Amino acid sequence: EPQPGSADAKPAADPAAETRDYEAALNLFKAGKHKSAQAAFLAFIKTYPASPFLPSAHYWAGSAHYQLGEYKKAVELFGKLAATWPDDAKAPDALLGQANCQQESGDAKGARKTLETLVAKYPASAAAAGAMVVFTAIRPMLAFASNVEPALKPNQPNQRINTPKAAKGML
Repeated sequence: EPQPGSADAKPAADPAAETRDYEAALNLFKAGKHKSAQAAFLAFIKTYPASPFLPSAHYWAGSAHYQLGEYKKAVELFGKLAATWPDDAKAPDALLGQANCQQESGDAKGARKTLETLVAKYPASAAAAGAMVVFTAIRPMLAFASNVEPALKPNQPNQRINTPKAAKGML
């Protein structure tokens, strides 16, 4: 078993290397190199388990998974961020990302629950404001659809229910 100060002890993280590695991963994401960014952020998380950048690294790793269509993995990373660092500035955005992933993978009920959690826990956040816009846009349509849809008949295009593009991406 390594002892502090022994040759086998793990050295403390080099803050300059830590910052450099985080920024390199973020630059890959910004350049649209999502597969490389994903690998870089996951390596960062493993290499720097006590980093102050850890919540953001989870967020960006989740975002990279989302961009690659790997929704289950993204949900896990976003969920870990929100659960482990609930006071971090990225926590509300992580919940919104989690809801997007749930919706994309066909879990509308899970997405709705996550959005409700987001609005309840972080009501003043920009992410909650975005969730409220979606709720406001879809709530009347959902009620309308559940009341009218059974009465719709084929070949009556004037009765078609149109969902705004912004709402289609969420619920």
